Amino acid sequence: MRNPETVDHQKGKGRQVSFIIEKAHRKAYTDWMMQRVDSDEGKLIYSQRISVVGPVFANIGTNKKLHRFSLRGKTKVQSQWRLYCMIHNIEKIMRENYDFSKMKGKKNPYTKYLKQPVTMRLDKDSIAYFKDLAEESGIPYQTLINLYLRDCASNKRKLDMKWR
Repeated sequence: MRNPETVDHQKGKGRQVSFIIEKAHRKAYTDWMMQRVDSDEGKLIYSQRISVVGPVFANIGTNKKLHRFSLRGKTKVQSQWRLYCMIHNIEKIMRENYDFSKMKGKKNPYTKYLKQPVTMRLDKDSIAYFKDLAEESGIPYQTLINLYLRDCASNKRKLDMKWR
């Protein structure tokens, strides 16, 4: 009973009695799964698992830098996720079949040919000149500018400027 002292007053609410009705307990999915895993058959199946999935997510998140999906829509996100999982599995196969510790480190011979992105301001006339040359030769104009500058650098040409 709650508030038995209110019974003594004229404005009291009278005696209040509460009953607790227990509902039939439904098993939760976690209880059901625990029962399955703890059974003899479940222990046998679970022991045959090769690994835990936690390191997979850690590798994909940390090493592959997949913190957010760059695509939108369920099918596109699934495709992106499958691609990352495929990369993870290919790396595992590579580690199993190749011993990289015995390989001698060899520098990439093409690193000296890599180009560095640069932002520079050019006159419209200069760009138009190289674009016209690009149309005649079939070579992209940025490549032509690079070839011209490389030729100047390799022949150590100096700019001859005279101020008037």
